Amino acid sequence: SEALAVRASYKADMEEALGDKYSTSDIVIKKTISPYDEEMGLYKVTVSYTVKTDRDSEYFTLTDTIPAGARFFRSYGNDNTYSHNSSAYLTNQGQTMTGAIYIWNKPDTLLSGLVERTYTGSVSYIIRGAVKGEFVSESAVAVNNRTGSFSLSERGTFEVE
Repeated sequence: SEALAVRASYKADMEEALGDKYSTSDIVIKKTISPYDEEMGLYKVTVSYTVKTDRDSEYFTLTDTIPAGARFFRSYGNDNTYSHNSSAYLTNQGQTMTGAIYIWNKPDTLLSGLVERTYTGSVSYIIRGAVKGEFVSESAVAVNNRTGSFSLSERGTFEVE
């Protein structure tokens, strides 16, 4: 018996790929790539977030793509970053980083629907330049699990020297 294998690729911008989800200002994410150890060809990728909400808790899935000219090296510090009543983490799966952002109020200060609060934090990981050149740094994406709304970091370029 003969077998047929097919590989498909979806090519569209993130807004189109996310379909009926909608962009929101409730969460803003920013992605930066900076030299970490130039002698070893290492770079630090940081995904920062700002969440504004009047809810007592929110959970966002977080996804990032490592640029084509680089490979995952290691997490920066530990896998979790904690800020005032928020945490974020990313784990590696090939060229993709997946994780989450979670924000909460302490049980004794539950004010859902009464007070808007702002939560900030970041999570980082280290990549190694594998091939010299300039590469696209795709947007990091945060999706609110409750509403389906999303936020994208800016798409940019990344140079391996």
